[in-house]
This record gives sequence, C-alpha cells and structure tokens, in this order.
Amino acid sequence: MVPLIDIHNHKSITKKEVISITNNELSHSEPKDLENQFFSSGLHPWYNKTVESINLLNNITSHKNLLAIGECGLDKINGAPLNIQQIILKEHIKISEALQKPLIIHCVGYFNEIIALKKRLNPSQKWIIHGFKGHPQLAKQLSSMDIILSFGEALVKGDYKATASLNIVKEKLFFLETDSSDINIETVYRKASNALKIKEEELKKIINSNFISNFTVK
Repeated sequence: MVPLIDIHNHKSITKKEVISITNNELSHSEPKDLENQFFSSGLHPWYNKTVESINLLNNITSHKNLLAIGECGLDKINGAPLNIQQIILKEHIKISEALQKPLIIHCVGYFNEIIALKKRLNPSQKWIIHGFKGHPQLAKQLSSMDIILSFGEALVKGDYKATASLNIVKEKLFFLETDSSDINIETVYRKASNALKIKEEELKKIINSNFISNFTVK
C-alpha cells in the first residue's frame, strides 16, 4: 500500500497509513516524543529573535529521526529585524547542507529575499516552502528555482491561488501537509487530486516518489 505523506504538521500523528514529519519548534512548542516519529527541527521566526538561539538547533542534529531542518525562515509581519532573521536562516541553511537534509521554510512577505538567497548560495539540498498559497506567477518563479512547494489548508478551503499554483507545479516536485490546522491529510489529498484531476492513487504515487527522492530515512 502506498502511504500518505504529511510533510509538515504540528501534531503527533500515529497512523500506519501516514508517513508524517512533525515540526519540533525548539523554543516554543511542548516537547514531543521524538523516539517514535519522524520530525523536522528548527527555529521559527516568530519565536526566535536573537542570533544566539541557533545554539538550540545544534543540540539535536544527530537524532536518528530528524528528516529535515526547519521550519525556519523569514516573516515580514511577525519577527525580528530582517537582518537578524537572515542570519538565523543562513545558519539553518549551513546545517541543512552539512547534514544533507532538506530545509523547510516559512515565508511571509519575503519571497524576493528567499529567491536572492537561493541564487547566491546555490544549496545542494532541497528547499521546501511550506503552506504555500501565493499567486501562480510566484509558484512558477519558485519552481523554476528548484524550490519545492507544499500545499495544505488553502487547498481544502478552495483558495483559487493555491489551486492554480498546484496545477502550475504539477509536473514538478510538490508535497502536501496539514501544518497546524485541524484538517487531516486524507482531506488534503482528496482536494489535491480533485484540483489536479487525477485519481488519489496516482497522486499518492507521485508524492511518495518525491519523498523517496528527497528524504533519507534510516
């Protein structure tokens, strides 16, 4: 049976048919049972506003269930000054490259800065923008930069931009997620398959292939 993949969530999901990457926000969330689930780990720009906070991430990088670095990123509405956010993000990028693990990115209002960083640093590891709900033109630009987009709640709500953006990247890499919403991943898959006009089993195979190509599971 091809599993469902939930690339980014804030809850501990224990379903046999779901491969889930739980977000382990180092300085804000309650501690999670990391021994029994795959997770990503990083410093969210909402809660980490000093460069020194990056030391929290260095303490967990050797964990066997760590599949990705993040979520981390840039936020124009809620966060430290941009220069501080950029320093912290660059440290995440260094760790992502050193560990050869994908980077899960939170981005609000700073997509030009993310694109500029990608061009300048030319990382070998994949960058994944989670919870994407931007314009199709932006989706096309990010995809052309080899940045993966992950879709979730916006698809379920029928957001036109998210649906159109998913169709633009459908021949490229994309993922699905539940993030911190109350929706389940089964609903996201159903909405995505309807938006793409393909069967759910075909969608599961596509995303499973994307997962195998970009994540190393020990």
